[in-house]
Amino acid sequence: MTVEKLSEILGAETLSEGESGTSVSGCLVCDVMSRAIAGGFLGMAWITCANSINALAVSVMTGAACLILTDGLTPDEQTLERARMEKIWVLSANEPAFTLAGRLYEAGLRQGNGARRK
Repeated sequence: MTVEKLSEILGAETLSEGESGTSVSGCLVCDVMSRAIAGGFLGMAWITCANSINALAVSVMTGAACLILTDGLTPDEQTLERARMEKIWVLSANEPAFTLAGRLYEAGLRQGNGARRK
């Protein structure tokens, strides 16, 4: 699944675009950044309410395919500028994490393969 398809499934707003056709290999749902670092993997769609520049840094560090913000949250403009510079997909969806994860599960996306960024 691509980030574009994932965004369509979730009805999410694209706040920052990454590379077109970026593949999503699984999903991680958590709000604690240390957990996202420890459990993060290449190509993950990270569903979180953490909308700070630190969350963006974790996305870059883990090689996430995209950062999906819940409950209609949006980061500040400085964070979005950095996301655009890093070419990181940042999406915002109006539903809570549980609903978003359920939609992605129904669409065939699973936890992920656990491959780490080198």
